[in-house]
Amino acid sequence: MALDGTAPRKIGEGHSPAVSSRGDRVAFVRKGQVWWASVDGKSAPSQAIKARGQCAGPVWSPDGARLAFVSGRGDHGLIGVYDPAAQWLRYLDPGTDSDIEPEWSPDGRSVAFIRIPSSGLRAVREPHRSGEPWSIRVAAVDTGAGREIWRAPAGPGSVFREVTARNQLLWAGGGRIVFPGRATAGRISIPFPRKVENPRCSPRALSRWKTSTLHPASARSCSPPTRAIRTAATCGKSA
Repeated sequence: MALDGTAPRKIGEGHSPAVSSRGDRVAFVRKGQVWWASVDGKSAPSQAIKARGQCAGPVWSPDGARLAFVSGRGDHGLIGVYDPAAQWLRYLDPGTDSDIEPEWSPDGRSVAFIRIPSSGLRAVREPHRSGEPWSIRVAAVDTGAGREIWRAPAGPGSVFREVTARNQLLWAGGGRIVFPGRATAGRISIPFPRKVENPRCSPRALSRWKTSTLHPASARSCSPPTRAIRTAATCGKSA
C-alpha cells in the first residue's frame, strides 16, 4: 500500500514478508520456499530459491544484495545465504543442530545466529528449564566459516526462550550483539518499568526482565537467575 492513500495491491500469497533495503523487492515464504516479487506488484511473484527442507524467516542484507533465511530439515536446521547477482547459495557454518534467527552485521559481511543443540530425536512437547546449552555464533558470508561468541551457562536458562519481537539478536555499536538471556551476577542494570501498554504482559512478568552487558569470556551462571536482555562482544572483528 502506498503512503498516498491509494488502494493496496496484492503482491502474492505467502507470509513472513521482508522488503529489500533498496525498496524494489519483497521476499516472502510460500509453501516452505522463499519467493519474491517487485514491490509495485507489476510483475508476477517467482520462486527465488529452490532449497531442501522448509524455508523460513527471510532477511535481506543491509545493502539489499543478499538474502539470509532458515532452512528447516526436521531434526536440525541451517542458515542459508543467497546471492541473486552471483547466483550462489551458501549454508553458513553447517552442522546437525538447529540454527535459527539470522541477523546481518551492519557491514553485511557476517551473519549472527542462534544455535540450539539437537539430539536427533523428535522434540518433547513439555517445557524444559535446562538442557544442553544454546549458543550464539557468527559466520562470514563469503566463506561460510563460523565461530561461537557466547554459550549459555549450564542449568536453568540453558534452554533458549525467545522474546516477542521480530529480532532475537540485534547488532549494536562497538561490535556487540544484544540478545535475550539470563543475567550474570553483578551485571544487572536499568530495570524495565512495571507499567506496560500490552495487557498480555503482566507487571510481575516484566519486573523480571532487566538489561545487562556481557563479554563472552565472563559468562557465568548466577544465583538467583534472572531473565535479561544482554549483549555479547564479537571482539570487534568480522567472522
